[in-house]
Amino acid sequence: MIRPVEIQARDGFRLWLKYSDGVAGEVDLSHLAGKGVFEEWSNPENFKKVFIADHRAIAWTEEIELCPDAIYMELTGKSLVGLANDHDVMNKVNCKKQLDEQLWSQVHEAFSSHFPLLAQTK
Repeated sequence: MIRPVEIQARDGFRLWLKYSDGVAGEVDLSHLAGKGVFEEWSNPENFKKVFIADHRAIAWTEEIELCPDAIYMELTGKSLVGLANDHDVMNKVNCKKQLDEQLWSQVHEAFSSHFPLLAQTK
């Protein structure tokens, strides 16, 4: 699993990050500054408190976190599908899809006998 391994706050609400696969670069978060929970960054010292949380999130406090995968996608230009090339991720996605399809099939069968119009929607 790709995860952030180094992080540095830079001026102008920018972060420099390095990931476990060697990808490194800077992202601009200035569009978030001063909005909602990011009001905390109005004091530049608070922005500098960034750290990598135990669960891989890019965090400043327990309330202020960013998804490391979203930042990775921004750095690399990869899409979610591009990230899913990891075999384990694809297996999990496929298992969830299969379970969702099985669940829908069971629900459909259970209700079809009671609601004839539902039987026509399959």
